[in-house]
Amino acid sequence: GDVDLIYLVLFYVRYKAGAVGKNIPVQNMKDFLRVVLTGHADGIRLLILYAKQVNDEELIRSIYGAMGRPGDIGDLISCRARQRALDREGNLFEEVMEDLKLTLGYYDREINAPTASRETKSSRKFEMNQTEIQMRLLMEQRQLEAVVVGERFIGLTLVDTMIKLLTKVGEIGRRECLKMKGAFKIGDKKWSWIRVRAYVDSGQWEELERMAMTENKGRGPVIGWRAVAEECLRVGNEEEAVKYGVRMGDVGEKVELLAGIGAVKEAGDAVMRELKAGRGATVNEESAREMLGELR
Repeated sequence: GDVDLIYLVLFYVRYKAGAVGKNIPVQNMKDFLRVVLTGHADGIRLLILYAKQVNDEELIRSIYGAMGRPGDIGDLISCRARQRALDREGNLFEEVMEDLKLTLGYYDREINAPTASRETKSSRKFEMNQTEIQMRLLMEQRQLEAVVVGERFIGLTLVDTMIKLLTKVGEIGRRECLKMKGAFKIGDKKWSWIRVRAYVDSGQWEELERMAMTENKGRGPVIGWRAVAEECLRVGNEEEAVKYGVRMGDVGEKVELLAGIGAVKEAGDAVMRELKAGRGATVNEESAREMLGELR
């Protein structure tokens, strides 16, 4: 239907119900929503859109409540918690924690609703788990701010928290980071990424080399040599990138990366070593010779 006309009718009905501004009598709000929700799909959609545009959280929560969608109320409160954490306004820890507890309650209500589908239950259980992780992270971050005086952690993601610990807090940060790795069950590949990103961003090149050479029982970084080289290139350090690029196993990828940053000698040497050793590579000998010819 006509969008402007629908909005006109919505505002008229809301006004007649006495729902002017945000100080809406509870009974009048229920009457207003009963009218809108009775077979007016376009009206519902536009009313939700309007409430989001003007940031009328009370109205949005009332709509979702009337529609029997507690999980959506939980999503709304979860977003508010994240924004509070980012804005660092008010009594941050208590307010954000209270929002996350409310979020869990609304998710639980939707999971246990008689009409909840298997898909809905599965989705909300996942979101409950993520919310519980966020609550644990928030508590860890409050403890970190007490231990590492002057540094802010609340509002950061788990990964950003760990990177900050590795880049700015010294030995205490490393110990706390290892504790978080265990507490949050960080897998080997993610842990490798976190350390590489932290050392590259902070220019800890010796630490990066030590990690790369000793990780995975000396077999090289879990994320692969190329990933480490590309991280070095991300910050413009071609010299460090060459150090890891020459260790890549695929001669074609190795030559491509090294030649791309002007390390022609290293690229040529890589091809010759593969050909002389007669090792099987993911490119055949003819292709390797072509690459070598192009480099010359």
